[in-house]
Amino acid sequence: MATFVNEKVSAKLQFILNKGTPITLNLDENGKFDAPLPLATTGNHTLVLTGYDIAGNFTSKTIEFVVDDTILVAPQETTGWGITTYNTIVLQKRDSFVVQGTIPVELGVEEGTRTLKFDLESNWDRSDTTAFLFDTFIVSLQNQNLFSVSETGPSYTPGLVSYDGKKVAIDLTSFPKTGSSKLVFQLLNHDGDTGSVVEIRNIENIVEEEGVVSPTFPTNPPTTPGPKLELTGLKTTENVAILFQNQKLNATTGEYTTEVQIQNNGPAISRNVVIVFANLPEGVELVNRSGIDENGNPYINLRNAIPTGGLSTGQLSAPVEVKFTNPNLVSFNFNPQILVGGLNVAPNFPTLSSFTVKPGDTLTILLSFI
Repeated sequence: MATFVNEKVSAKLQFILNKGTPITLNLDENGKFDAPLPLATTGNHTLVLTGYDIAGNFTSKTIEFVVDDTILVAPQETTGWGITTYNTIVLQKRDSFVVQGTIPVELGVEEGTRTLKFDLESNWDRSDTTAFLFDTFIVSLQNQNLFSVSETGPSYTPGLVSYDGKKVAIDLTSFPKTGSSKLVFQLLNHDGDTGSVVEIRNIENIVEEEGVVSPTFPTNPPTTPGPKLELTGLKTTENVAILFQNQKLNATTGEYTTEVQIQNNGPAISRNVVIVFANLPEGVELVNRSGIDENGNPYINLRNAIPTGGLSTGQLSAPVEVKFTNPNLVSFNFNPQILVGGLNVAPNFPTLSSFTVKPGDTLTILLSFI
């Protein structure tokens, strides 16, 4: 899939791919068009784009390009697309779950620092306002997320990464020299709209022999889901918000992980809180689930992420890592449901009657509370 812009509306616009049959393009009112390229093979290709005016005058532009495995679009038969040049990557998701571009990256430095820098322009389609998790752009290296940004904002480790809203700088000094490292850029589709696009330009890998590594700030690792929980007595609530962060996708294996937190925006709640993931598509499985509800939906128990005493109003839980397998990279939107237990209350002991005990004796009293 390719998108081109014609600055002046032509009487006719057509393209010829690899000396094939001319194909006429339909322009919109702004002189733009968006058309699929009928490509079935990898390798070198030539496209000739020709515009005609009303008088029959024409101008042509020849575009040489290569189709290879540096761009991944999944699942198959979806219409996301990506392009790469020596220092530019453009990704548009459309109806694909993931559009991914990779570039080789040199690592290692004998003295000083090595920094990856690039300009980032993200144009988010915000027409879907009901999703729990929105489109996310991720930069990773050696299966480690370095930087991500979504419709709701960026996520990165201060000191390792700096970001001013347009320029990203990532300190690669700590990564050892390897023979075949690749930098991975991913655009993940988590909602129902189709227009999000990101552009990465002016990619630079800079070594400064007198550079000084910036201090990084440690982050607490996520906890794991708690054990199976009896769901009887738990109730749905709209007072608890679900927050997703640090999404990771291994496009080779289909392993997808994310960290989830909750924020209590209502009265105090206990540690008995679960998140149910309903309506997962066929082939997508919640690997580290705590259990399965009566409808066959997997859930995670957040007890390990909630401090003793529960969550008071406005309080956040610790993050919990949630792991999915999605070998076919099918699109799926999260539709989680929160179930909570009753309020935390202090035990209420009945009034005790008087007892008589002699010095040196032992008296055992059984206490029960309600």
